[in-house]
Amino acid sequence: MIGRFSIIALFVYGLLVTLAVAGMKEARRTALQDFSTPAAGADWQRWRDAAREQSEGAGPVTRRVPASDEPPALVLLRDYYGMCLAAVLGFGSLSYAVLVFLFRGAISSQQPVLDPEAPRLLSSDSPTCVSDQAAGVLKTLSQ
Repeated sequence: MIGRFSIIALFVYGLLVTLAVAGMKEARRTALQDFSTPAAGADWQRWRDAAREQSEGAGPVTRRVPASDEPPALVLLRDYYGMCLAAVLGFGSLSYAVLVFLFRGAISSQQPVLDPEAPRLLSSDSPTCVSDQAAGVLKTLSQ
């Protein structure tokens, strides 16, 4: 039977998944809109040219020249969008599951039920007590 906590947790999970998918779609739309323009392409090419000059030792640091003719954000969200979405949903779901597990354990009010007939290992009045067995072994060794 599904309890109230589980229903709330599933609702919140659905909300978070919806927000993650909507956020990734918006990020993709923005990247495609901003980095597909000729001006963005020219900016990227100028940056590559500056990196090429710095790779020859003309700048404060030695840079590698990027191999891509397009900005990395455009390539990532255009060509690898499915993989990015799967990673966001996978890691997000795992993180949420761990958080719910820990939260549920923290708010749990149930106490463990102990069998009154079960032998207690730390009780001194139990004949199967570990301390009694250890005392017997020490007594035997000391004789």
